[in-house]
Amino acid sequence: YYICREYMILSFFTGQQYNHFWNPIMFKWKPMTLGCLIHTDKAMFDDFITEKHLDWQWWDILTHAKVIEMDEAPRQLRPFIQVIDSYETNHKLGIGFEARIGNGKLMVLALDTKKEMEKRPATQQLLVSIDRYVKSDRFNPQVDVEASFIESFLRK
Repeated sequence: YYICREYMILSFFTGQQYNHFWNPIMFKWKPMTLGCLIHTDKAMFDDFITEKHLDWQWWDILTHAKVIEMDEAPRQLRPFIQVIDSYETNHKLGIGFEARIGNGKLMVLALDTKKEMEKRPATQQLLVSIDRYVKSDRFNPQVDVEASFIESFLRK
C-alpha cells in the first residue's frame, strides 16, 4: 500500500471539537464540528483502544486531522471516523473511510502522519492498527466510489 503525501486535503473544517454551546448561530466562528462517532465494530480499531465517542487519546489525532465533506459520496459509504457536524449545516463528514475504486481498494485517513510523530503515541498506535488491518485479508471495502469523488477533496 501507499501513503500519499503529494496531495493536500481541502477542508473548511478542522478536527477540533467543541461542545454544542459554542455553536455557529450564537458565535460567528468558522464552521465547527461537535464530536465524532467512532465505529468501533470495524476491524481497523482492533489494536487501538477506543470507545464509540471521543476520549483523551483522540485529542492529538483530531488536532492534526482534516475533515472531509462527504455529501457527494455514495449513501452507503460510512466513514469509520465520522465527524458530527453542527445542526445548522448537517454535512456528512469524515476523517477516515475505506472504499473500492475501479479494481482497487482505498483507505483514506485525513491525518498528518509527519509532524512530531515521536510525541504522538495515540496517533502512532492508530496508524499501527490501521496498517495491520490494511495488510490483512479482512481489508475488503464494500462500497464503490468514483475517482471524481476522491479528486473533489484533493489538491496537489
